[in-house]
Amino acid sequence: TLLGQNIDAYGRDMNPKRNFAELLEYLNKNTANTGLERIRYVTSHPRYFSDRVIDAVASLDKVMECFHMPFQSGDDEVLKNMRRGYTFNSYMKIINKIKKRAPDASICGDVIVGFPGETDEAFQHTLDLMEAVKFDNLNTFAYSPRPNTEASQWTNQVPEHVKSERLQIVQRLAAK
Repeated sequence: TLLGQNIDAYGRDMNPKRNFAELLEYLNKNTANTGLERIRYVTSHPRYFSDRVIDAVASLDKVMECFHMPFQSGDDEVLKNMRRGYTFNSYMKIINKIKKRAPDASICGDVIVGFPGETDEAFQHTLDLMEAVKFDNLNTFAYSPRPNTEASQWTNQVPEHVKSERLQIVQRLAAK
């Protein structure tokens, strides 16, 4: 398993520049006599994800057809406040490309409920995204303030009981 917070950034600091799809191709080709039968990776970031990775996963025999694509929220305003760098629509474009090019692939994700300022309507957008994607696995979290972060100082914190309720709702939906 290749592990990284944003594995799609692989090779950007190399000279000449490389990309993650090239690494997958290299590993798929050069592990013939090593006993390595499967290659898996986590985690992609929707802001940096490339079509080349979809094509590599869909075409390489050792690479597991699994995409871990955290979305965190289905609401554009919450995503903006999180500084995620993508929107509901841009995330769904990625998911639709995956489903078209690798229809049997597993799609996994991460969601955070109760980020400061998350309204009932914003939370509903998250549920809408979950319904649209139908994740094979979903890691679910309630937002918790971290010391010295900007969001921890915001006055629009979501009450703990609301976060707890929302977390239970996404967990029930994810289990369907």
